[in-house]
Amino acid sequence: MGKGLNKIVAVLLTAGSSLIGVAPGVQANPVPWGDPALGHSWDQLWVQTSDHAFDTVVARIVAPPLANFESPGFLGFSVDSWVIQSATARQIVAQGAATDHLEFTTHFSGFPTDYSADNTFVIGFYFYNNNNFIEGHLWTWDGNIWVDPPDGDPLATPDGGSTLLLLGISAFGIAAFFRKKLAV
Repeated sequence: MGKGLNKIVAVLLTAGSSLIGVAPGVQANPVPWGDPALGHSWDQLWVQTSDHAFDTVVARIVAPPLANFESPGFLGFSVDSWVIQSATARQIVAQGAATDHLEFTTHFSGFPTDYSADNTFVIGFYFYNNNNFIEGHLWTWDGNIWVDPPDGDPLATPDGGSTLLLLGISAFGIAAFFRKKLAV
């Protein structure tokens, strides 16, 4: 019985490790384009290109607590059908025809110089298609440049390879548990 269990675990791990190379990883992220544009507030152009179509974007200001979008919040969509569906001071949802490339501008209150390395501005973008999460990403403005945070996005789901790795580790744990049970 122990040899049969070992074979099952070996087959599961082999299948899982072979899928890591073909599992879809993280798609492209929205990219800030150019420097912030000043006015009575500040704007930032973003370009989102993905290998999956999306029909909804949610932009959420994560930090600092007093940072806000200034109406209209989103503007200049490169796809004509895209419009704002809902907006609060800290979150905006826009939808339109499914696309894999979208350019848009965010409109924030205050000035980009209000932020520094000690007081960063953090925004998260979350893309959906037919209410299914496609990808999410955080960006940090440190007063000088947009930074792709090394910790990634705590709200994003693991990519396919990470998921399979976690499943493989779980399979080892299950196999060890049953091995002990069968040995008794």
